[in-house]
Amino acid sequence: MTAASLTEEDRQDLPQDLKGSLCRCTEYRVIEDDRPGAACGANLPAPASEGIVTGKVRYTLDTEVEGLLHLKLLRSPHAHARIVAIRKGDALATPGVHAVYT
Repeated sequence: MTAASLTEEDRQDLPQDLKGSLCRCTEYRVIEDDRPGAACGANLPAPASEGIVTGKVRYTLDTEVEGLLHLKLLRSPHAHARIVAIRKGDALATPGVHAVYT
């Protein structure tokens, strides 16, 4: 969508004008264009595509970090509700729960 909004003048400095844009087809890497227009219309593979389909590349969920905790965010199902009390006892008694932040 960023590229669709660029003018001809903007396209003269793609690294600057695409700065901060991420591309899903390149595994969310920052977009870079060595030669402006060279990739246009070309069939380019994603950089890690071969590694992904052959199982050589690790996914985030394949990484095990010792001591890693996960966060669960609980929101009110009621818009503009007034919170009158938060009881943490049941949550803290659940196996695996380390803390409850309010």
